[in-house]
Amino acid sequence: MAVDAKAGLARFLDEVPEMLAALRAAVEAAGPKLLPLDLSYASIDRLEDFYHGALEGSANTDEHKALRAHIASYLGATLIARVGGAWKLGGPGGAEPIVAGIPQVRRGEFEPLGSVLDYQRLRSPGWLRDTTE
Repeated sequence: MAVDAKAGLARFLDEVPEMLAALRAAVEAAGPKLLPLDLSYASIDRLEDFYHGALEGSANTDEHKALRAHIASYLGATLIARVGGAWKLGGPGGAEPIVAGIPQVRRGEFEPLGSVLDYQRLRSPGWLRDTTE
């Protein structure tokens, strides 16, 4: 999900609504029990169920890469909606969208793509919500 330094954060911010809409459409196609995706913490559990199924059902790494970016954007948007903060570039190489300025968090930053990658590797139930909440 690295952002091109030339395009920068502004382009990423313009793309977030499209990524969230694409994610909602994919989740809706998978089944109504996974909805709503309403930027609540409970919706992260449903999203994790969807992602688990997607990881089990496909070996297409390009699809996984796009899905990871969409899920990471959803986690960040949920955190911003629930507790505040704002998107900025950071993480490894300073090119990953992260959420910064999170109130009452010592480091004040959250790397949503890191949480998604960790879940993909560990498949630990509740991981996405635990790392976001």
